[in-house]
Amino acid sequence: CESLSLRKRLKECLLIFLSLVCLLVFCWLSITALHFLPQDKAIIAKHNLVLPTILFFITGFVVAGSYLFGKKKVIIVLPVIFVILISVDSLRFAQKWMPFDSSAFLFPDVPVIKAMQQTVGTGRAFGGFGTEVQTYYGIPSVEGYDPLYIQRYGEFIKAGTTGNYTLPDRSLVQIDRHAASTPRLLNFLSVNLIFQPKSQLFADYNFPVWGRPDIYKVVYNDDKFLLYQNLQALPRARLYFRFEVISKPHQILSRFYQPDFAYDHILLLGKLPSVSFVPSTQATGSAVITDLEPTKIVISVTSSQRGLLFMPDPDYPNWHATVNKKPTEILRADYAFRAVEVPKGKSEVVFTYSYF
Repeated sequence: CESLSLRKRLKECLLIFLSLVCLLVFCWLSITALHFLPQDKAIIAKHNLVLPTILFFITGFVVAGSYLFGKKKVIIVLPVIFVILISVDSLRFAQKWMPFDSSAFLFPDVPVIKAMQQTVGTGRAFGGFGTEVQTYYGIPSVEGYDPLYIQRYGEFIKAGTTGNYTLPDRSLVQIDRHAASTPRLLNFLSVNLIFQPKSQLFADYNFPVWGRPDIYKVVYNDDKFLLYQNLQALPRARLYFRFEVISKPHQILSRFYQPDFAYDHILLLGKLPSVSFVPSTQATGSAVITDLEPTKIVISVTSSQRGLLFMPDPDYPNWHATVNKKPTEILRADYAFRAVEVPKGKSEVVFTYSYF
């Protein structure tokens, strides 16, 4: 009885195995003899069939052995063997489909990008060059979406379309290219470089820079791209000696986007500074960024009287500030940005981001 049962199982195994072998042989013949594929594609297909063929025979022998001889240990180990074999084949396929090449091949050196890196300085760039480019090449921008979304900053940008608070559609920060307030918004955010593909120069979805050489000056020109310098962009770090206090956040947005509001001379705060000072239209000073890193900014300040050092960088938790090595409060200014009080004379202001 055992002999008959073994013969029956052997016949079943052989039948299944021969059927699969026939299918495999047909695949090989279709590639080599029947010429279903062009010659160049057939060579690739044959190479790709080598490892699956080896895996097929290994798997066939393991399954046949466990089926014929009823070895429980083999049956238990079988799924593990399958996973290992499939993993090897998947890794091989991944290397063919998505080669693990050097990043230099994915992000090559492009002349226009080199020009952007050399020209932008401590300012920011604007245009349709994409988040991937600005992230990899370290080009500071003013737009973004989803994982890097900061709500108040997004609301500030969105309000530029209508001049008032507007609920953003989604976690997207995108400047309206044709809003009346867009030029002043770019100036305020220290956008000193504008990127424009020549093929899209007059497209509706691009910011119109043509016809204004007194404001937008061409600083780079090749067969595909243009770079414009915004001559009216404000510096990234700047001093203010006048301010207004508005306690209701949405009213700050309405005030900022009023056409007659002097955004380059007046800061909008949510509360009074800790040390009061007399607003002045005669005070002078300078603020120079001496070190600009993702988590650290050092600014050298000279001021004729007490004032406010402002940066159009989003106010975000875990940013800390010191003035002359003494901790100081970061004030939220112009709805979404940060400012610190600085004394009369020379000072060193350091912004530091801490992850804890």
